[in-house]
Amino acid sequence: MKVEIQSFGVYNSEEFSEIFVTNDRGVQISFSDMGARINRWSLPNAEGGLENILLGHECAEDVANSVSYYGATVGRVAGRISEGKFTLNDTLYELPINNGGNHLHGGPAAMDVQKWDYLIEEANSEVRVVFSYVDKAGTNGYPGTLEVKVIHTFNNENEWHIRYEASSDADTLFNPTNHVYFNLNGDNSATIDNHELQIDADYYLPLSEQTLPLGHQEEVTDSVFDLRQPVRFGEVRDSQHPQFILAKGYDHPFVLNKKAEHHAVISCPEKRRTIKMVTDCPTVVVYTHNYLPNIEQIWQRPILQNAGVTLETQIAPNAINQPQFGNIVLRKGDKFVSTTSYLVEYE
Repeated sequence: MKVEIQSFGVYNSEEFSEIFVTNDRGVQISFSDMGARINRWSLPNAEGGLENILLGHECAEDVANSVSYYGATVGRVAGRISEGKFTLNDTLYELPINNGGNHLHGGPAAMDVQKWDYLIEEANSEVRVVFSYVDKAGTNGYPGTLEVKVIHTFNNENEWHIRYEASSDADTLFNPTNHVYFNLNGDNSATIDNHELQIDADYYLPLSEQTLPLGHQEEVTDSVFDLRQPVRFGEVRDSQHPQFILAKGYDHPFVLNKKAEHHAVISCPEKRRTIKMVTDCPTVVVYTHNYLPNIEQIWQRPILQNAGVTLETQIAPNAINQPQFGNIVLRKGDKFVSTTSYLVEYE
C-alpha cells in the first residue's frame, strides 16, 4: 500500500494536509486533518483513470466556506438538539443556535473544521490514520474537556473502517458521526436518481417541520420508507408521502435491525458499483442532499440537488431530549467506542 501526504491549503493561518492512501488494487482514498474527514474515494475505471465516488472539497478554504459537512467527523453531537437546550445532572445547558432555532452538528466552528493531530500506521495489508483532538470544556457550551480519537483504516479488501474513541473529565454528551456523501456515478454532475438504496430497518423516525424526530417510531411497511429491498431513488423522488414532502426526500433516522450482514447498501447498477455498510450504532440517518448548499460547485462542477446520499450512523438526533431513542451521555471516566465499516465493490 502507498501513502502520500499533500497540502490541503491554508485557512485561518493554519496549513492543513490531505493524506492519500492507495491499496494494492489501485483504489485510492484520502483523509484530511481538517475535521478528521474522508475527502475522496476513487476507483479505477476502464480507461486507466480514477473516478471519485464521494462529494468533497479541493482545499481547506472550500471546506470552511461550505455548510454541507462533506466527509467530516461531526460532533460533539450529530444532528439537531431542540432549541439548543438539554439538562444534565440537574443543570440546564444552552448551546449556540445555528440551524433554524436549533443546535446542529456540535455548533459553529465545531470539530468538523478544526485541525486534528494525526499519525499514520502502515502495515502490509492496511493503513490506519489515527486522528486525535481535544475539545476543551465550554466549547460551544458543552461541559467537560473531551479527548477524541477517530481512526480511519483502509485495506486491500477495499474496506474503510471508522473507529471512534472518546473520554471526558466531566459528564458530557457525545454522539458522533461521519457525514460522508456517496455518488457512485463517479461524476457529481449526475444525480443519485440511478442509485438503489437498501436499509435493513423495520422502523423509521418521522420528523417535525424543524427536522427533529417527533418522538415515536413508525413501521416502514407500505410506505416510501420501506427500503428493506432495494429501491431506486429516481422512482420515489416525487413521492407524495407527507414525511417525504416535508424533507424533500430522505432526511430520516432508520432504526437498524441488529442482526444483519449489512445494515445498508447503496448501489449504482449502471456503473456496477456498490457500497455496503455495517455498524454498531442503533440508527442511520439517510439524507439525499435535498437542498442546495451555499456553494455553487464541487470538484469543479455545479452542485445539484440530490447530488449524493449519506449514511450517517449514530444514536438518533435529539436523543438527549428524547431518551427513548438512546443514551448519549458520556460519563466522567467512561470510554466511548463505536465502529462503522464501509465496503466498496465494483467491476
